[in-house]
Amino acid sequence: MEIQCSNCNKKFKIPDEKIPNVAKFIVKCPVCGFKIRVERNLYNESKENSIDQALNLPSVEPEMHPPGSKVAFVFLKEKDLFDKLEKILKELGYIISTASNTQEAVAKINLNRYNMIVISEVPDTKMIFKEIELWPGNLRRQINVIAMGSSAKTFDPNKEFILGVNSYISTDDFENIDDLIQNAIKRHEDFLIPWNFVNKND
Repeated sequence: MEIQCSNCNKKFKIPDEKIPNVAKFIVKCPVCGFKIRVERNLYNESKENSIDQALNLPSVEPEMHPPGSKVAFVFLKEKDLFDKLEKILKELGYIISTASNTQEAVAKINLNRYNMIVISEVPDTKMIFKEIELWPGNLRRQINVIAMGSSAKTFDPNKEFILGVNSYISTDDFENIDDLIQNAIKRHEDFLIPWNFVNKND
């Protein structure tokens, strides 16, 4: 990383291995000793570092939906669960989008903006969770991300934190999926209340 001192204008370089993995840090100018505040865009850097991965993603077309539509991207490995959830979400007024494989799923969530994303928690979908983790906060919080799996109880806060999702729903609760999805939607709406209040008063 090349840095220019704002005091003496001297330019110098910091080796990559010595750059802390934080958004902001202080470095001392080796010439005049001035403390320089450095700000990094970790999101853009992470995206640039994943260019090789991105090149392997399939080409997808942007989805066109009527203005104001609610669109849910659903990527579930269990067909019976997918069919049941698709029916529930359509009844709630959502348009459903999906993908045929994980790479296509990553390409689609990068290109399109969904109101909701529902993903199976299986080894094959780890790269989807990793991709969502890179999103900047203002984008991420507007999207209700729900994981479904069998490794934790429904709405387990630790599991939700580890996966970086708004809600975790256990597949063991399949019979109650209707109520649980509506609860997950309500949880996200409640989560957005203070953010919407701040944005409204800015």
